[in-house]
Amino acid sequence: MDGKPLYEYARKGIPLPRPIEPRSVTVHSLKLEEWLGNDHSFKWPEKSLSEEEKKAVEKAIQGVDEGASIKDEPEVISGDEVPTAFVLSMKVSGGTYVRSIVHDLAHALGSAGHVVTLTRSRQGRFVLGEPEEENDRRCLSWDIFEKAFAESAEAERDEEGLTAWERELFWNTYPPNTHSEMAANGVNGVHAINGRGSRVLKAGIYAPIPTFFLENEDLDVESFQKHVLRVTSAGVGPLIAGSMGEALHLSHSERVTLIKAARRTLDANGFPEVPLIVGTGAGSTRETLELTVEAANAGADFAIVITSGYFSGALANNKKALKDFFREVSEKSPIPIMIYNYPGASGGIDLDSDLITELATECANTCGVKLTCGNVGKTHAPFLVLGGFIDFLTPSTYANAHGAITGLGNVAPHAIAELFRLSEAARKDLSQLQEAQRLQGIIARADYTIAKASIAGTKYLLEKLYGYGGAPRRPLPPIEPSAGQALWEHPHTQDLVKLEREISGKSK
Repeated sequence: MDGKPLYEYARKGIPLPRPIEPRSVTVHSLKLEEWLGNDHSFKWPEKSLSEEEKKAVEKAIQGVDEGASIKDEPEVISGDEVPTAFVLSMKVSGGTYVRSIVHDLAHALGSAGHVVTLTRSRQGRFVLGEPEEENDRRCLSWDIFEKAFAESAEAERDEEGLTAWERELFWNTYPPNTHSEMAANGVNGVHAINGRGSRVLKAGIYAPIPTFFLENEDLDVESFQKHVLRVTSAGVGPLIAGSMGEALHLSHSERVTLIKAARRTLDANGFPEVPLIVGTGAGSTRETLELTVEAANAGADFAIVITSGYFSGALANNKKALKDFFREVSEKSPIPIMIYNYPGASGGIDLDSDLITELATECANTCGVKLTCGNVGKTHAPFLVLGGFIDFLTPSTYANAHGAITGLGNVAPHAIAELFRLSEAARKDLSQLQEAQRLQGIIARADYTIAKASIAGTKYLLEKLYGYGGAPRRPLPPIEPSAGQALWEHPHTQDLVKLEREISGKSK
């Protein structure tokens, strides 16, 4: 209204200049996707509205409906009881204010209703950059949609919510992968085809989150959620079901449980924009795709895929087979994929720079690569290139790398996020380089020491630092107590702990 989105008025409690004209909207479907009950991290509001705030809200409501009053609203429940939460999906026509539907549903049930997370899974409008940019040339402009819509009557929608003219426009005019490429490589907006929101994979530090277990080896979801929030709050992105997360020890359903738990934790604590990367590599192409689809449905934004090393003798020198594997996964995946090159975990299979470049160029739904091979020269812009080791982060930024996925991000997330910030800044301001080199030295030495203790060592340190960690799932053994204590007391570890506390401002 008057050139300003309605939500700006609502959020600031500003009365509308004039009442909104009534309009008809269509709810094509309304589905209960998941009942969370009380098993979630959301909380009741911690304070009641002041009289002044109530008046502001009432004015805003009256701007929409002159007969409405805040007195008509249900009383907000307070107390220690955890509110009930659930996940709805709906397909609605243009111009629908989804929060109003949620409000009306709750009001009809005699309850307060609050939207803690709102994900728009499909939308026509995008914000495009310069037309000469490769990704934006592949995007459909809104003008095309408006013209097509004006020439075609609104018709019945299929199971994906598309009308016949929309489907023809998407699939026949522009192949699906072009839309995935647009979203995968960071064009702002909403994925048109693959159903994901506008979360973008950015340069930075990511940590492969460990999977925590109870004594009976069931998932310790509570510790997992605490840790996801801890690293994210420090500026480090979470990666679920990776090597550090003991992905090979997890069932399909356990992976889904962790992905959903991570997404709920991020959304409930002010991080709805943080993407979830999930490991989906498996022994076969078929199972890799199954895991990828399951991950996407559970809330993953990107999949990171490693080749199976079980038949490495037949695959290691067969470039065509490797390329076909990644091409098929990329083409059939509902979310963008990252290539994971880790010879140590794939039977020695080491993807060369030519193959990675070909995949980056030819497979539109492939968005990046993790190089746990130490070769920072395997870069391809605008592909996202992330190192798998932290000991070369500063020099790798000068080779156009975009950060790292590092297990050490679990132990010292603040320190490593600061190292990345300084390394990036030093490219433009050499005065930052000395401090970056100081941090790089401390972190590289600690990484050398801690990495040798593998998953069990990292979990031991987390137990010492934060009170959770536990043991790996068998057959991986826990670290021997004497070896764990030696790791904790090692000067390299203590230097890192001191640095982390210095940067985070926390004594422990």
